[in-house]
Amino acid sequence: MNHNVKYYKVNIFITLGLFIFFFLLILVPFIGALDTKEGFGSYITMSIMICVPILLMCIYYVVRYTYYKKVSLKYIQEVKLEKTYPFFNHMSGFVVAMNINGSMRKIDTKAIYSSSMFTILSLDEFIGEVVEVGYDEKNDVAVIIRKV
Repeated sequence: MNHNVKYYKVNIFITLGLFIFFFLLILVPFIGALDTKEGFGSYITMSIMICVPILLMCIYYVVRYTYYKKVSLKYIQEVKLEKTYPFFNHMSGFVVAMNINGSMRKIDTKAIYSSSMFTILSLDEFIGEVVEVGYDEKNDVAVIIRKV
């Protein structure tokens, strides 16, 4: 299982948990009022405002998880993770030098690593490590498969 699969799989469970939590949190106050037109309308409005964006995030994670679970990686090689690039909200990715079609190219990984305390894939755990990496031609990204 490559790191992208692990990242998206955990995020599917987190967003599903959030969806269920907020769905129930919205449902409980409206249980008595669901039989009235105003109560039902308020419930639907609140559900759409809060639950639909969370559900859309979950769908996004399922699509990405499915893609990276089935992706056929090419040019699999061992590289040392040294250089990172920053991304939104404490997320970072790695820049790796890969031999692709006989020439060295700098390829980014997905920014799925974090230095925060609550993280799925810790940035500190991978800096300076030798890992096995594959190349996803469709998205032009390097995918970390495992530590060597």
